[in-house]
Amino acid sequence: MARQILLILLITLSIGLRAQTSDIELVEFKSSECLSSEETPLKFDYEKKADSLIVLKLKIYTNCCFNQDYGVRTSTDTLFLIYGSVYTIDSVTNDREIDVCTCNCNFNFEYHIKNVSKDYNIVLRNEGFENTSKIIGRIEL
Repeated sequence: MARQILLILLITLSIGLRAQTSDIELVEFKSSECLSSEETPLKFDYEKKADSLIVLKLKIYTNCCFNQDYGVRTSTDTLFLIYGSVYTIDSVTNDREIDVCTCNCNFNFEYHIKNVSKDYNIVLRNEGFENTSKIIGRIEL
């Protein structure tokens, strides 16, 4: 009897933990037009909204040629904010060939994310470049 109860508890706990990590969803991404070409430091802020919705706000200085390849991913205690540079993958070498414009701009990005139920380190990741991740802040619920 004790084994059955333990088994039921483990299954319930496993389902609950899986639901917590897999439910995070990007519901909207907004990007401003180029605000200025003068470099300003990265700014990060977040706002808690109703129904476990969080709005993450960034002011970022990046290349003018970023595409609308955006998203979110999680890994343990880290929430990755994805945005992309325009790139192609070389079919022979499998290297990324990045299309870079001759301009940089400040942009405002907003990530509207629902079902965030725990604290996360926030990492900004440009998918066009490998190994560009860096922790930019933390959300605490």
